[in-house]
Amino acid sequence: MAASINASTTAGVVTTADTSGVLNIQTAGTTAVTVDASQNVTLAGTLTTTGVTTVQAGTAAAPAITTTGDTNTGIFFPAADTIGFSEGGAEAARFDSLGNFGIGTTSTPTGSSASSRFITVAGSGDGVLQLTRTSATAGGGAIASAAGPGMLFYTHTGTVGSETYTERARFNSTGAFVLAGGTTTADGIGITFPATQSASTNANTLDDYEEGTFTPTFTSLGTVTLAYGKYTKIGRIVCFYVSFSCTSTPTANSSRFTLPFLPSTFSLGTWTQATTAGGFIEPQTGSAIAYFATSAASSVGQFYAAVVYET
Repeated sequence: MAASINASTTAGVVTTADTSGVLNIQTAGTTAVTVDASQNVTLAGTLTTTGVTTVQAGTAAAPAITTTGDTNTGIFFPAADTIGFSEGGAEAARFDSLGNFGIGTTSTPTGSSASSRFITVAGSGDGVLQLTRTSATAGGGAIASAAGPGMLFYTHTGTVGSETYTERARFNSTGAFVLAGGTTTADGIGITFPATQSASTNANTLDDYEEGTFTPTFTSLGTVTLAYGKYTKIGRIVCFYVSFSCTSTPTANSSRFTLPFLPSTFSLGTWTQATTAGGFIEPQTGSAIAYFATSAASSVGQFYAAVVYET
């Protein structure tokens, strides 16, 4: 049996209850609210409230806040002070009670506190976390991947959907930060730099560091049976070490050997025989050679030299 209340023929509120249990509330002759037999409420217009709207907690499969036609995708509340987001009936992300934002995981990061703001990523393979442009043009970006030993970082070029990714750096399995050094894969040894310096205008940027070995060439030392050198270059400062064996005692200001880099204005070094104090090594400004400035050695044999100079 249906009933109605009419304030007027053109305005007011009309309520009707039919035999199927559906309740309609009408305004101006148009249904505004419908309550079906299962107590589901449908609004024809926009809901505006000045108070608090409370919904059930919901689940990942049936979120509390969802949309028509896709009711297994939306927002739900899995625990106290926790907000979950589901897609296709499965949890995709959440804010936990400490404010941590997790993607694809329900775990709170280890060691987090009330002021923590960690991002935890669950997944496998490359590209589990991607920062990239969404425009159709090529652009920068980065991928942090949990695949392989440590964390990998990439840049990408190309249009959306057909990007090319190149590894630029990584945290390796020992915790060291490694730059790729122009290769496609960082080698896990340490910070690397290109063979040619790219000078920076920033005085606090380390833009020239090199380590290596060299074979010094000796003059006026008779027969040299051993010659070995290694160096470290930081900016304009070169530190090198040589070890050599010869059949003649070095002659002051005559005996000499080649250097790994051309000296400029400053030098400081000593050379020492295995059992007897020797003298000084003097790199020559403008020439990639160093002279034995003095000689206190009285016999020949194996000598060692450690020298610092400026390029």
